[in-house]
Amino acid sequence: MAFVRSSISIAAMLSAVILAGCGGDTSETDASEAPAASATSSTTAAASAPDADATPLPTEQVFSGAELAEAMVARNDQITIEATDDGVLISGMVDNPRSSGDLLDSATVELSSGFEEFVTGRTVIVEIDAAGGAFSAVYSTSEIGNSGWQPFEASETFTSRSFSYAVRDSKHEDGDFVGIVPSTEEAVRVKKLRVTVE
Repeated sequence: MAFVRSSISIAAMLSAVILAGCGGDTSETDASEAPAASATSSTTAAASAPDADATPLPTEQVFSGAELAEAMVARNDQITIEATDDGVLISGMVDNPRSSGDLLDSATVELSSGFEEFVTGRTVIVEIDAAGGAFSAVYSTSEIGNSGWQPFEASETFTSRSFSYAVRDSKHEDGDFVGIVPSTEEAVRVKKLRVTVE
């Protein structure tokens, strides 16, 4: 019996020496108790990372020259639009023109759906480079209100006119529009329309 115990003791000592020499650890670790925090952190970071493929919303809309002439349409039979070398010539008068979305009685430009989404809850600034007769302009959201017609005086030379409008913080998807209508029989020349936010 003494011989057997000695053999076991010697074997245990040899195992310990071999493990120590190889840099091993004689203590046992239960794999099921190993921390998994790093894996959880990686998953969370990946989930919260921004979508690199997402298309950013436009922060302004600018129309000038031929692009303005192509984008602008007359939404009333009494309004005519002619393309010019530097933009458009708007003529015709409408008594008590409507100011609601696609019912605008004016020369009208529809803004992009992305810009419509971007300006929700923000204040838009409408800038119009115009010359000629007096006119009025409006920003309309179709569904959640409009700026009302903003009047501007006549000018012999191109002058930048502007107004602002606070768009309600409410989802709307029927289009945002800018309308321009002459206030007198004198035509209005427009070479640039720019819509931004404060």
